Amino acid sequence: MLSLALVPLGAVQAAESGFYLGGSIGQASFDVPTDITEIPSFNEDDTGYKVFGGYNFNIGIINLGVEGGYVDFGNPSARFNTAVLSIDADGWNVWGIGGVNLGPFDVFAKVGVVSWDASISVTGLDPGLGSLSDSGSDPGYGLGARISFGRLAVRGEWEVYEIEDTDDVSMFSVGLAWRF
Repeated sequence: MLSLALVPLGAVQAAESGFYLGGSIGQASFDVPTDITEIPSFNEDDTGYKVFGGYNFNIGIINLGVEGGYVDFGNPSARFNTAVLSIDADGWNVWGIGGVNLGPFDVFAKVGVVSWDASISVTGLDPGLGSLSDSGSDPGYGLGARISFGRLAVRGEWEVYEIEDTDDVSMFSVGLAWRF
């Protein structure tokens, strides 16, 4: 009976060196200060997603890697009396990743930069704010964990983006990665 319970553990293995591709879905959060929106506190969430690819260098217990990808932060919106404020933001990012192998389970931290584009629109005000657009490149960091099943890995991550003129932009996501 015990031998049957241990069979699935043979399929689980630590991360190995190599290229990988993946995607994740999660919840993106925006906290934009009043002086940008001209409306009281905007702190909203929406569904976001990302696609990514990278290369992992497994050096014994240590994992090092580089990763790049696209992130869509969704389109959070909020109603304030008759006004509706909406944000549409996305970006391209590059990360340096460092982690530790804990058997079939890995934990990692990441630091990098995101090149983002965002637009804020406000409707329902007279005369109305209209829309504002901005773009830039700002730092980001994050923490994550993954468990590998052969070439397939399940990842959970929390990322924070230090985007100009915001108090907080972050994303919690869960996804899959395939190692080649």
